[in-house]
Amino acid sequence: MLVEIEKLSDKFEGVLIHKNKTVDTFDHEGETNGFLLEIESMRDNFIEAGIQQVYMTVCNPGKKKGLHAHEHKEDNFCCISGRCEIVLHKDGDFARISMGEGDYKTVKIPPGIDHGIKCIGDKPAFVLNCTNPPYNPDNPDQTEPDIGDW
Repeated sequence: MLVEIEKLSDKFEGVLIHKNKTVDTFDHEGETNGFLLEIESMRDNFIEAGIQQVYMTVCNPGKKKGLHAHEHKEDNFCCISGRCEIVLHKDGDFARISMGEGDYKTVKIPPGIDHGIKCIGDKPAFVLNCTNPPYNPDNPDQTEPDIGDW
């Protein structure tokens, strides 16, 4: 099944936005008891084999987390609770991608693009990241741009 994948301008080449699929789930009596959120699947042609680390980060209301870039690492962010913006920066230009409850997406960010998370809701944003290669504290593969407030 091929899903809709949105691309940004050429400035942010390689950044892809994947609208996540939600599927209602049911109890043994046929009553809806919630839903399943499919974040990534190789059958969607959105990810490739090789996700090596999955972690969750929490960003509090009104706060931001780390505008930075990687030389080698690809990040795939999905806000599973709350609301956030994924902020992208390259060569002085910015792009903002809102996502979270009511608008689930996964954003693929290739190496070389500054990115950060900003909580835009009134409760914490819980964000999953599926990344390759995994974080290495001895070699964090991370640079921070000197751009002031973002």
